[in-house]
This record gives sequence, structure tokens and C-alpha cells, in this order.
Amino acid sequence: MQDFIKQLADAPSEKRIQAINERLKALIAQSESERIETMKGLVMSVSELPESKKAQFISDRTLCISQLPTTQMAAIMKSRAKLSSLIPTDVNEADMKQTFMVLKQWPEEKRNTFIHEIKQAYEIANVKFPAMEAAMS
Repeated sequence: MQDFIKQLADAPSEKRIQAINERLKALIAQSESERIETMKGLVMSVSELPESKKAQFISDRTLCISQLPTTQMAAIMKSRAKLSSLIPTDVNEADMKQTFMVLKQWPEEKRNTFIHEIKQAYEIANVKFPAMEAAMS
């Protein structure tokens, strides 16, 4: 997984987005427990990237997730919420912070819709939503 993520991080954005979209389709087809385990490998691998590549990867990943149909986006976000307790706290917080830094650059309506979907997924998963206000200011 880590080699795959490193290759994607080095690829042009178009190729990275295409590969992320393909991976998201595969994730949707998995059971929730399989999806969480796969996402764990993805998030942990992304956490190993240099900061600039990590930021671009998370930006592209967030964009791809935002373009999914609502039910698929909800399934991905719910699995991501459940994953938060299965990875080191610092990795989870850094990933979420970077996601919110990306969202900060989006138009307000699009940003608010995405944040609403994330919060709803955390609520459905019965997982405490991380405090991210600092990343948004």
C-alpha cells in the first residue's frame, strides 16, 4: 500500500485523481469492516508522505470524495469516522487538520455541505467529532 501511495503522490494530479476515484469505487464495493481496514492502510501510508505531497494527496482525495453520490460519500465518511479510533491520534488529527485546511479554500456553501456530511457521519458512527475550529480559522 505504501509504495502505491508514494507512486500516486509523485504522479500528476490528473492521474492521482483518476486512481483515487478508482480506489473509492473499490472501497464502496467492500463491506464496512473491509473498507475500514483498507482505509486504515491508505491513511497510514499518506501520513508517511512528505508534507507537500501529503497536502496535495489529501486535497485530491477530498475533492474526489466530495464528488461521490451522497450515499457513497456517507458510507466512506462513516467508515473514516470509525477508523479514527483505530489509528494513532496524531495521524488522525494531522489527516483531519489537512482535510479542513483544504475545505477552508473551498467556496463557503460547498465547504459547509462537506463539513455537515462529515459531522453527520461521525454522529451515525457514534464517534466524537474532532475539534477542528483552529484549522478553519
